[in-house]
Amino acid sequence: MKQRCDNPSTNGYENYGGRGITYCKRWESFENFLDDMGERPKGKTLDRIDVNDNYEPDNCRWATAKEQAANVREPRVRKPRPNASARGYDSAWEKVRAAFLAEHCNCAFCAAEGRKTPAKIAHHIWSVRDFPGRRLDPTNLMPMCQSHHSSLKHGNVG
Repeated sequence: MKQRCDNPSTNGYENYGGRGITYCKRWESFENFLDDMGERPKGKTLDRIDVNDNYEPDNCRWATAKEQAANVREPRVRKPRPNASARGYDSAWEKVRAAFLAEHCNCAFCAAEGRKTPAKIAHHIWSVRDFPGRRLDPTNLMPMCQSHHSSLKHGNVG
């Protein structure tokens, strides 16, 4: 419980401490936790009754795996992603993209590594969603190969 809430290196932290889930300060002492919750019954583990609330005496119970499996967060509903045209990648964008890649034909990341790799993607430095006015601004573009663009989208470059 304490590791899940306090330690970002712990597996699953993003579902506990990363969401702001904490435990009551009284439970920093195991003796106090034991006084409040009692010994763990055989076949049960600690469970939060309200999965969006903290580890506290009035929100915790000893539960079986089956009980815990039924006590989960509602899945987030994601909106469908708009099509490319609706996101601003229309014929005007295609003209800007083609002109930019004709002038900047090699991937900027590969060039920094001393390699020449053809750029296939004109990447927006500042996102179109956050800065729609920069959508067709060539100074907001970076030439990239598919490999570096994929790495960038997954947080592995830069």
